[in-house]
Amino acid sequence: MERLTGGEPTGQRFRVLVEGLDHYYGGLVHRAPKDVTPDPQALEIYLALSTAFLDAFVREDEAAARYLERVDLGAITDGRARLTAW
Repeated sequence: MERLTGGEPTGQRFRVLVEGLDHYYGGLVHRAPKDVTPDPQALEIYLALSTAFLDAFVREDEAAARYLERVDLGAITDGRARLTAW
């Protein structure tokens, strides 16, 4: 995971960037514009990380918090996605 620095910390924040992602995941979650290819990998990335985030911060699950701190998202997505915290 990347860490942003510069300035005083304001809390635990995470950002996920997925190359080539559109807001419809290629039509998997909503009607997408024509000629869009479904993107199940992007949806899987989003679902896994949002579940870990909710488990860590809503359920106060320490294992989920450690996962967010340690996951190498670039490695497990062949460089397609990045997780940044600040």
